[in-house]
Amino acid sequence: MELFEKMSGVKSDAPLCMTCGVKMRMAGSCFVCEGCGNTSGCS
Repeated sequence: MELFEKMSGVKSDAPLCMTCGVKMRMAGSCFVCEGCGNTSGCS
C-alpha cells in the first residue's frame, strides 16, 4: 500500500471530497481533490 501511496500521492487515511466523493491528496498542509479541485479548507 505504501508504494501505491507514493506513486499516486493519495494517502490511505486521506479524507473523501465532500463535493464529488473522490479521495483527496496532500497538498502542503491540507488536502486537495483530484476530481473537482476542492480543498479541505486551505487557501
